[in-house]
Amino acid sequence: RGWDVLVEKPVADTVAAATAMDAAARSAGTSILVGHHRRHHPRVARLRELLDAGEIGEPLLATALWTVRKPDDYFAGNWRSGSDGSPILINAVHDIDLLRHLLGEVILVSACGSNLVRGSDRVETAAIMLQFENGIVATIVLSDASPGPWGFESGTGENPNIGSTGQDMLFISGTLGAVSFPSLTLWTGSSDWSQAPRPKIDAEIPAMPEDTPLQRQLAHFVAVMNREAEPLINAADAARTLAVTLDVEAQIKARDVPVSRNAETGS
Repeated sequence: RGWDVLVEKPVADTVAAATAMDAAARSAGTSILVGHHRRHHPRVARLRELLDAGEIGEPLLATALWTVRKPDDYFAGNWRSGSDGSPILINAVHDIDLLRHLLGEVILVSACGSNLVRGSDRVETAAIMLQFENGIVATIVLSDASPGPWGFESGTGENPNIGSTGQDMLFISGTLGAVSFPSLTLWTGSSDWSQAPRPKIDAEIPAMPEDTPLQRQLAHFVAVMNREAEPLINAADAARTLAVTLDVEAQIKARDVPVSRNAETGS
């Protein structure tokens, strides 16, 4: 029908399906915008500007944290309690896409996971290591069984269903300094370890928006439909995020999620 489409993430269940979607859209002359909504947050845009401007020199490493405890009724009587309810494709895919958006393409993946709390057939805690083609290395540590203060939603307050803490959750270090997100605190002024870097808040930091990244995503989609903008992330781009995320899941499954342990008995 020649319709433009906004697709929720992940873009598809396989990379082949995502590639076919992209080819079909190009053939029809239509656009696909994929719902990796974090790209629409103004502080993400500003962070990318800081990195591109060399404010911390050449980026070398990054660490992202995501720790929440999902309520029990989130899993009650539905597919989320099984292996398909893993936070990798549901949640970590956002962090993977954010790092790709900021740092470039991933060439190497390693990951491990556990299910020590709920003991169901799903990973609930994981550590992910990514190596980028430009030499940057990054880690993502996540859990949906820990009520910690770190995460994109917690740090930015973007999701009314998740308590806001204002804590930074992404840390990027480079050859001239470092930056943390979402505060956009820059650490600079140290030539070596004999000097302590000094913190400063980016002078052009955008205020936390009253509208959410989801609302901004919809406004962007309207612009895409009106041919006023190209999709911030199309199906081909999202397919690369999907490929990395599926590799993470495969790495975890290959290592076998350990048998659950009762917190009281240790058995």
